[in-house]
Amino acid sequence: MTIKELETLVDLPRTSIRYYEREGLIAPSRSDNNYRDYTQADADALQKIKLLRKLHLEVDTIRLIQQGSLSLDQALDDQLRTLERDQNALTQAREVCHALRESSSDYDHLNPLPWLERLERDEVPPSAHFPTPSDTLPPLPVAPHPIRRFLARELDYNLMALVVLVFQLFVFRIPDSDNAILNWLAGYLILLPMLAVEAVLLHLWGTTPGKWLLGLSLRDRAGNKLSRRRAFYRSCMLFAKGYGYNIPIYNLYRYYKSYRACKDGEPLPWDQDTYSSLGDDVAYTAVPLQTFHGVRWTACCALTLAASLLVALAGLRPPCQGELTVAELSRNYNHMVTMYKMALPDMDDEGQWIAPPYDPSHIVINLSDWTDPVPTYEVDENGHLTSFSLTWHAIPQSSGLYFFSASRFYTLVDGAVSARQSLLSYAFAIDAANQQMTDLLPGETVELDGGYTVSAQLEGTGLETMGNLEYFSTNGEPVDASLTLTCIFP
Repeated sequence: MTIKELETLVDLPRTSIRYYEREGLIAPSRSDNNYRDYTQADADALQKIKLLRKLHLEVDTIRLIQQGSLSLDQALDDQLRTLERDQNALTQAREVCHALRESSSDYDHLNPLPWLERLERDEVPPSAHFPTPSDTLPPLPVAPHPIRRFLARELDYNLMALVVLVFQLFVFRIPDSDNAILNWLAGYLILLPMLAVEAVLLHLWGTTPGKWLLGLSLRDRAGNKLSRRRAFYRSCMLFAKGYGYNIPIYNLYRYYKSYRACKDGEPLPWDQDTYSSLGDDVAYTAVPLQTFHGVRWTACCALTLAASLLVALAGLRPPCQGELTVAELSRNYNHMVTMYKMALPDMDDEGQWIAPPYDPSHIVINLSDWTDPVPTYEVDENGHLTSFSLTWHAIPQSSGLYFFSASRFYTLVDGAVSARQSLLSYAFAIDAANQQMTDLLPGETVELDGGYTVSAQLEGTGLETMGNLEYFSTNGEPVDASLTLTCIFP
């Protein structure tokens, strides 16, 4: 049957039916078109729920009865005791109200002391359905654990930072910035999602990973998990009063104020404040701190750090592995240029340089003593690279010195070497290759780790070497020279 038919049958509003479904008290099947299909069994269950709710049984209690964890007789016995406390509380309030009414006193001349003494003398413990008025509730105890709470939140922050790092490197492929302002703004991309997720977790489970590891949880005054509204309000207050909106200097001041308040046993503004009712007060439940709390927190921090390092290594690692084609080597080269923020041109899938788009507002002055290198490639019958070379030609000039940059060649070599290394070893292989290539001289060959060999060959006239890929022109002889760097694959 449809939900409309069920509403009519059991005389319950649709909102109540959906609520009981969310609470797991009924579980209708789904039809082929994904609409709920209620049965007579669902209707019978709702009638029973309706009866028990009219007897003021809590939803959690009804769930235990359905699950068989609590018998109906036990639940009714407990409810009878609760209702008896309700009746006693109501009777006492009725008697005092009646006596106060008979005294014919108006508000201006009311003497509350004898009536308060009577209520306190015959005080009845508050019950579930007749609680103490919220404006007379005592303040909840606060958790005087500033360091413990700080460490819990730091772990939550680092876990969110790990998630953001995954998105940064694998979804958006954005390298880290060297700009302090951009890094400060990027901190909001971690802090704000962390506070939003914290609110959801506190609403659902009453704790977060960091708090759970250190034995901390949050509940409202009734001992329940925070409502969605209260949890998000708490996160907003925490952002403002705890983190100081993450504004430099001011946030340090807020950290200190929060630490002192927590150390002195005062409620923190995001847990208890003057703008929300006493019924919205939040209390920490802290189990006694034991050794295993510190051990598991430390272990989780270590795992988070290790995961962050692995994510960073995987994100910076060139994407193409194994034997490479020209297009795959180009992609590895472009990846390294982007992620390491090199001032080098990109390459297309043919392994040729991509000229930057023309911008009339920019004036480009070539200060190099050499032309742009011309790449050439050799491949086997399967299209896999066996070697590549870059050839530069010297530009005749009046100065006698010819300075040379092999950054493009080194980056291509790095992209090739890393393709045959594991996740944990490729960074060391790149560093070793760069160190070994610093010893490269014209006419010499250097063998790199992994079986790669690189060589430099100076041809033509007019130049002599000064050292590692630095040259000067010979007197009186025109410069007509080229330099070729070659990498041969194993």
